[in-house]
Amino acid sequence: MKKVLLSMVALLMSTFTFAQVNGALKLERNTAPAKVAVKASPRKALADGQRYLGYYSSDNFGQSGLGIANLGAYETCKAVTAMSADFLKPFVGMKVVGIRYVVLAPNLVAKVMLGDCEFTSQGVGFGDDFLLSKDVTSSNAGWNTVMFDAPYTIPANTALYAGFQYNQKAVKQGNGFTDECYPLSLIKEGVTGNPLYIYTNVPANKGGNGEGWYNFGSEFGNICIQLIVEGQPAGNFLSPVQLDEFQTVVGKTKKVEVLFQNVCKNALSSYSYTYTQNGVTSAEQTVDLAANTTETIVKLPVQIEGAAAPGKYDFTLNITKVNYGENAAAVSSIKSKNETMAKDFKPVVLMEENTGTDCGWCPRGMQGMKNAAEKFGDQFVGVAIHQFSASDPMYTINYANLGFKESAPICTLNRSSSKIDPYLGSESSICDDIAALLTKIPDAALTVKAEWGAADNGELTATATVEAQAAKTYQLAFAVIADNVKGEGDNWNQANYYSKYYASHTGLSYETIPDDLKFLWNEITYKPVFNDVLVASSYVRSLNKCANVDVPAEGTVEGSYEITLPVTNKVLLPALDKDQLYIVGIIIDPTTKKVVNAAKAKIPTWVTGINGVKANGENAVEVARYTMDGRQVSAPVKGINLVKMSDGTTQKVLVK
Repeated sequence: MKKVLLSMVALLMSTFTFAQVNGALKLERNTAPAKVAVKASPRKALADGQRYLGYYSSDNFGQSGLGIANLGAYETCKAVTAMSADFLKPFVGMKVVGIRYVVLAPNLVAKVMLGDCEFTSQGVGFGDDFLLSKDVTSSNAGWNTVMFDAPYTIPANTALYAGFQYNQKAVKQGNGFTDECYPLSLIKEGVTGNPLYIYTNVPANKGGNGEGWYNFGSEFGNICIQLIVEGQPAGNFLSPVQLDEFQTVVGKTKKVEVLFQNVCKNALSSYSYTYTQNGVTSAEQTVDLAANTTETIVKLPVQIEGAAAPGKYDFTLNITKVNYGENAAAVSSIKSKNETMAKDFKPVVLMEENTGTDCGWCPRGMQGMKNAAEKFGDQFVGVAIHQFSASDPMYTINYANLGFKESAPICTLNRSSSKIDPYLGSESSICDDIAALLTKIPDAALTVKAEWGAADNGELTATATVEAQAAKTYQLAFAVIADNVKGEGDNWNQANYYSKYYASHTGLSYETIPDDLKFLWNEITYKPVFNDVLVASSYVRSLNKCANVDVPAEGTVEGSYEITLPVTNKVLLPALDKDQLYIVGIIIDPTTKKVVNAAKAKIPTWVTGINGVKANGENAVEVARYTMDGRQVSAPVKGINLVKMSDGTTQKVLVK
């Protein structure tokens, strides 16, 4: 009997071809910024009883294309997503009637299909025959919807894959490939960790084993493919499918968002839950939604109270009721971790960007930094490091080695190992990446200030006051950045590849350029006002000269460093607005080398060329007086005073 059973299993497995896992095979992203100009098309109205089935169900899609042109052209590629039998359980008995998908170049798709697959310890195996398929004669850039000629009823205990067959091209353009070589759209939305599977031909010299299925991982999120299903579910299903580790604060309640699979008979209007934390179960709470939803993948809030003491605790969320009745989901709970913090520090994200006036793509980095500053205010600090070319009048050699080499525009956020585009970010917008980082409570916080020295030589003392969740040694670094930097002469011109004069080389058009970059279209070069420009720091070459700080568990500690501004740089110095200088303080984890937190503060106006108080016999009189930290005073105060005179000059006076 055992032999017979094993034989049946072997026969079943033989009907599936398993995807090969090869970490050397990577999707490549199209860095051309035109991709962000592809707009979402309106959702096709669904018939009564129909809904979208996939790992996410919104109309959003990844607008920066991906492809495998690096592996060679292949006309009959298949790109699919695979859904397990457990994920499909609420849909058993319902019918697959259509599919929608995104491609980012027109007329590349030849067929859509639905097939069966198998999830095993070997990985995912794909059936040789399609359960449903339909030829495609034309496809648009963006969402495309195809209805099958006949439905397929979803059986129990069956996994399915869905996708499309497309022409993967490999047409060279300069050092890269044309836009149509990056047709795939993936998005970091919905249930994470679901690989993209592609059927293609990868020769051995490129790390493959010929023609077959390949697992390209889940780094870029979910491929934009959704099935259209029809029918009524057997009950109201609300199953938590993703709850990442989260943070709370001692004694405070926090709204935590959870990702659910929602398949209700009509629409989801309410849900009830309890949670167990550190062995203690909460009282049941009920949430009535302001608007009912039929989305199959939905993000909903739960209110979680921080533990009584700092620490990382086991956490279980249990959905007890749906629409005030029984929850039909087979899986109604999910486990996670709650890290309860002692202090609710405000996070600030540091963007450090490599840029340069000779870099024609760098205007988008400048715009990305502007967008981030406008959206996040004091929770964002940008540092524009002009290291792309030594001909740049803002060029500097003194800063941390962030691995940018000569590539630009490129940036890091909080010194992550990932180097990303300062406009597009890791997907479509740098603001999305920043917003994700701002959800984390940092391990330390700081305030920062700077004061000018007594001598008029460009020296200032930068001081950071640091507080931490727990006692730890941190690296401390400082930078001086400048806004409103502008100079005369051609060396201050910014190269601009968004100009119509480069269109024949870049392939861009006015329509494909994002709206906030369209102002660049008519200018072959332009003379912008530069902001966030790094002008000085605690780094000599790439060595940080500022001492570490030992931060206690309770209370604060100060760290300081003497910085000299570029008074000998006769090109940069006249371009600086002496009233638009800022000090940036940075806390760095010495083990991970990542930025823990940052802060930024305005520096008092830099008064240069002061030779002392004018003779008493002159007509000019004092009209205002300030301390070195910019505070106006009505009478002389001990220390350096800045005295504004009636003739418009400013004097520096030492009061003993």
